Amino acid sequence: MKLRMFQWFLMPAVLATANALYGWGALTQLTDLGPIAELSAKREGALTWTYMQGGRWLIETLNGQAAAAAHAEALFAPARDSLRDNPAVAMDVLHREHFGFQHQLLLWSHWGAPLFWFATLVAYALRQKAVVSTRSLR
Repeated sequence: MKLRMFQWFLMPAVLATANALYGWGALTQLTDLGPIAELSAKREGALTWTYMQGGRWLIETLNGQAAAAAHAEALFAPARDSLRDNPAVAMDVLHREHFGFQHQLLLWSHWGAPLFWFATLVAYALRQKAVVSTRSLR
């Protein structure tokens, strides 16, 4: 099976979106950090807030609250003190600080997912159309 260019962009788009949904949705499962981050995202980060809402819905649909909370605890534990001390700058802390490889991957997925979806749409629009080289002659 021959894969077209848009199909090559589609897989990273799906993976990056899934990672962003799970990472930000898992943050909403923490009882102390979730409301702080969600309120800040609603004010300042529309894309982050969208990932949080979609991720929360996905996690609750799949009954993965315990695993998501454990993932968020491991991912965002270094930010706990700074988020509690100054909740007004939660989005700045979460997007500009670095808390390890998983957090870096989450930030990459955060911005990479829309870019991959855009590249997929462009590649799909510019795909080579089927060429009909024969027709019936009279």
